[in-house]
Amino acid sequence: MWRIDMPILNRGYVLLKLYGRYIFFLCFPLIFPEPVHAHPDIQYFEKSGIVQRISWEAGEDVLKYEMVIEKRNEAPDENGFTPILSVATGETNAELSLDPGEYRYRIIVYDLLGRMRPPPEWARLTVIPALQPEIVSVNPPELMLYDRSTGAVLKITGRNLLPDAEVRLTFSGGGVTLPLDKNSYRPNENGNSAELRLDGLPLEEGFYDIVVTNPGGISGSWRNFKVGSQPRKTRPFTLSFAEAYNPLIPSYGLLNEYMGQDVFPAGASLRFGLNSKNKRYGAVGVELQMFWHYLYNTGPILMTGHMFDAQINLLYQKLILRQKAALNVRAGGGLAYYLDLQIKTGNDLLSAESKTLLPLAAVSVSFTWFFHEPFFLELGSEFVHIFSAEKPQSAYIRPSLCLGFQI
Repeated sequence: MWRIDMPILNRGYVLLKLYGRYIFFLCFPLIFPEPVHAHPDIQYFEKSGIVQRISWEAGEDVLKYEMVIEKRNEAPDENGFTPILSVATGETNAELSLDPGEYRYRIIVYDLLGRMRPPPEWARLTVIPALQPEIVSVNPPELMLYDRSTGAVLKITGRNLLPDAEVRLTFSGGGVTLPLDKNSYRPNENGNSAELRLDGLPLEEGFYDIVVTNPGGISGSWRNFKVGSQPRKTRPFTLSFAEAYNPLIPSYGLLNEYMGQDVFPAGASLRFGLNSKNKRYGAVGVELQMFWHYLYNTGPILMTGHMFDAQINLLYQKLILRQKAALNVRAGGGLAYYLDLQIKTGNDLLSAESKTLLPLAAVSVSFTWFFHEPFFLELGSEFVHIFSAEKPQSAYIRPSLCLGFQI
């Protein structure tokens, strides 16, 4: 029966997988004294300086042995094997070096009269490259966690970062190992960089080793990656900017009676806000909002004009639906400005007021949906009362469809 000696092997490159009836395979390097941590049934070797030594049990009445090795053809349109090595020896061992690939081999025995004994069946041998992963840099060089539930993304660069590698973070103090799933490790095609997504990992403040283990068990690591848990230094407020479509619906008042319209559809607004951070009780803020409306009727008495108004509102906002939406209440006041307000009948101009400035008060309610950070949609309605010398004074209902963002 043939045998293979299996010494403990050093650092490596080639995974030798052998199965056969008569021999087992032995490999060992000539240099590299550092030990390799690998699966106990698998051994690895660097490509430079590799020597594989095959040995077998001696037979009876043997003149010599011949070891024959053939390699499978690599071309996709070819089948079969090509002879690459034939070694005759009187010893029960031979030394050789094989590149990665698929092989078959057998040991032929010649008796003392030089006659070849019946050759054994071919045995198969697969040599698979087992590459040493290496991490050259990690960006960012350290991680400050502000929200441990969301984690962060690390960009690592190096060599031999293979798609099937296993990646884990090991706490330098020992006792904690955090494996990353396949979706959290995304190497590029060249194997020289990868993204590590740390979403949902229960990271704690301290130092971690980032360990990459390629198929076969060869590992590379980045030592003492710092994770901190300092609170984020943020502004105690948020800024919001929005623009809206605002038709104007007359409610009561002498001017509205003259106009005789159910709605003035042309209107728009801009809004700038300064809000506090959301607390358990909600958030408060102050806003500046500017409106424009075009006033126009189609009756026998023609009335046209523009209305501008600017107002300052106090805001109360309460987040709902897991902070994906909010309810808003606003109250404030400002000035309404009528420009080129004219009343005509036929071709006769009955009245013209080029400029009129009047105080107003307003209150509104609205619903906000934060559909994609930092953007939001808002739908609401406002009641506006304008203070004037006319009796009765004018008032309006002002719907709002708003698109904005906050930072």
